[in-house]
Amino acid sequence: MRSCKTLGTLRTVLETFQKPRRSCPAPLGSSECYVILTANQAALQAFKQRIRARQHDVAAGGLEALIKAAGPGTGPRPVESWNPPDCGDIGLKIGADGLWLYQGTPIGRMPLVKLFASILRKDADGRTYLVTPVEKIVVEVEDAPFHAVEMAVEGEGVDQSLTFRTNVDDVVTVDAEHTLRFVSAPPDGGLKPYVRVRGRLDALVTRAVYADLVALAVENDAGVLGLWSGGVWWPMA
Repeated sequence: MRSCKTLGTLRTVLETFQKPRRSCPAPLGSSECYVILTANQAALQAFKQRIRARQHDVAAGGLEALIKAAGPGTGPRPVESWNPPDCGDIGLKIGADGLWLYQGTPIGRMPLVKLFASILRKDADGRTYLVTPVEKIVVEVEDAPFHAVEMAVEGEGVDQSLTFRTNVDDVVTVDAEHTLRFVSAPPDGGLKPYVRVRGRLDALVTRAVYADLVALAVENDAGVLGLWSGGVWWPMA
């Protein structure tokens, strides 16, 4: 059985960007401290190179605007093909509002959030993990790991396509692979819509976008209210 010797990798990244830079486990001025700080600075530069500043201007509307707003991004990693040991829980959580927390403290650096989102995976056991080729750690998710914050509509009727951009800049079009489902939410039984982003990971459609969905809803031949996208009828039930 493989051990979790590398558990410090993700923990170090989190603590580096969450806490003041001055802390170092080795004496200042020592070669060990120099190596640690240099490694952290190199990681920061790598993040900056991979994740460029976005200009979230969607005034033009439509699918092209969503893709432009999302920018090049880092993209999801092939986490489904990785099978590292489970290294437990280090206090990572995604709140119902989509806010990422580390040991109760919000992670305020969006590039770091997007990087972690790219290595997120939900397994068959129902638990969500951050996954690298050498380790995986538990992430508590109160509702959905992502939020769908913008929507673009193309076509009409059976030819209609609904495309969403998430809060971490994934862009997905509802189809047979990226499903749209509606879940009854207590206590009033109102519907909460979710879009499948990838794997078993969903995005909760925000209220503002949900209002746009409701405006698009039509009845099918059976009198069921729903929406078309990707050639599939998605009932609002």
